[in-house]
Amino acid sequence: MKKKSFFNGYNAKLALAVVALTGSLLTGCYKDEGLDIIDPDQSVTLPAAQYTITGTIYSAEGTILTAATVESDKGTVTQSSGSFTISGLSAGAVKVTAKCTGFEKQETTVNIAELKPGQAAVYPVNFVLGKTATTKEVELRYNLKVTVLDEDMNEINDADVTVYGKGTEEVDYETTPLTAGAYKIKASKDGFVSTIQYISLPNAKKEVAIDFADAFATEDYTTEIVLVKTATGTVVLAGDLKFGNRWMLAKVVRLYNDKGTQFYGEGNSNTYAYKFNVPETEFVEETTTKAISSKFFTATFKIVDENGIEMTLVQKIAKPTASTEPGGEEPNVEVKIDFSFNVEVTRTNAAPTLVPTVDTFDPMIVNGTDRVKQYTYDIPVLVGMKTIDIQGGNLGSETALGVAVAQAMKAATDTIVADEYKNALIEKGYKFELAPYTAVKSITSKQEFVDFTIGVTKVTSTTIITSGDEEPVETTTDVNMDLSGVYAKYQAAGTATVNYDDMEIIKVSHDHGHDHGHGTGNAGGGIIEAE
Repeated sequence: MKKKSFFNGYNAKLALAVVALTGSLLTGCYKDEGLDIIDPDQSVTLPAAQYTITGTIYSAEGTILTAATVESDKGTVTQSSGSFTISGLSAGAVKVTAKCTGFEKQETTVNIAELKPGQAAVYPVNFVLGKTATTKEVELRYNLKVTVLDEDMNEINDADVTVYGKGTEEVDYETTPLTAGAYKIKASKDGFVSTIQYISLPNAKKEVAIDFADAFATEDYTTEIVLVKTATGTVVLAGDLKFGNRWMLAKVVRLYNDKGTQFYGEGNSNTYAYKFNVPETEFVEETTTKAISSKFFTATFKIVDENGIEMTLVQKIAKPTASTEPGGEEPNVEVKIDFSFNVEVTRTNAAPTLVPTVDTFDPMIVNGTDRVKQYTYDIPVLVGMKTIDIQGGNLGSETALGVAVAQAMKAATDTIVADEYKNALIEKGYKFELAPYTAVKSITSKQEFVDFTIGVTKVTSTTIITSGDEEPVETTTDVNMDLSGVYAKYQAAGTATVNYDDMEIIKVSHDHGHDHGHGTGNAGGGIIEAE
């Protein structure tokens, strides 16, 4: 039998062509290798179209996720080391899902276009999975824990504690976590002086697990209040704190006697007011300048401001005449001591330094005559001043101390013009005589330069003391605090002088010419011959 070509007859009519498809679709044709001789009258059955989806699963960082799995709502999935193949598909929509522990699930739909028999298509589909969030932020609230202690630091378990929010509103702090804000805590116990403490709970967030179900998280906030036993003849010392006209929020206010004994009361946490109970026995008898015997308490206040800077001041306080007598149960007189702090900024000059300037004349200044002649030398000088350094001491710009210091420094430095030095000549120069047949080669002038500092050199308090119904008494109290980190340093040019010994004078021959010259100093000093 005669062998026929593969393309003879009907096969030539079915010669396969390349089918162009959109996107990344890859197509092909199939050929039965066993097909050799075909009768022209026979029909040819081509294999069904084949569809395949292939791809790889990556992390957002670009690494292959070998542990990932792929699911498909159609076909058969084959996986290996992060890559996959889906076969046995038919035309239509195929939903493919990629998963991996610790990563967000991702789905996509592949729309498979129908092909003719004998054709094949490969759909490449890659996944990039983002990591699954494990945490989130929620509002932070506070479980307030108040410990009440006596002066020996023993806990008073049966003390009454009341917490107030805005105004006089009581807060159930024992069962309800507190939101951020300011609160007043009052602790009391029979036989002790009631004490109030102010606290400020910060507005904050807390990071929790992603499956955390509550709207807020809680955190313990602990504070201690010390109660002083009720003393006979107790005097209450209380007052407010200001810097100028601005309220000063102190981190803590402490009170000591001259032996270092500390007294407890209100003012132990973030407050602009304080209140202490001082036993009458702390008031010691002294003789005043008018030979009048009175009792005084020497109080040492240690106040830590918002910037963490400690202020120490000593205030002598007279015993009020209406204070409780021995046997009394409660103090009935309050000595009000209001402190209004002020900063003083002054200028401190360092010793002047002399800087020489050599003025060389070319040509020289020559007296070529046989008589003494007078000359005037205009001294070259620098004028003005320059800034060396300015430091603000890292004080908070919104704190009472920071505002007061900034205002005082601004008032002191606004009048200073430090725009660097400029060259100039003084109006009246240095007069000297030049002997016959002598010449001036150079003149050395010496100018003063003064370094000076603008800084806080003193802090005082305008203290107003009011005892009972008596008229207020105003005193000025020195305050000890370190503000050496606040300053502005400058340098100013001063006067310049010339001594005859600083002139380089030489003899010249009688036939030497007569010249006027100009120097090469700061401002081109010149010599003018007298008429």
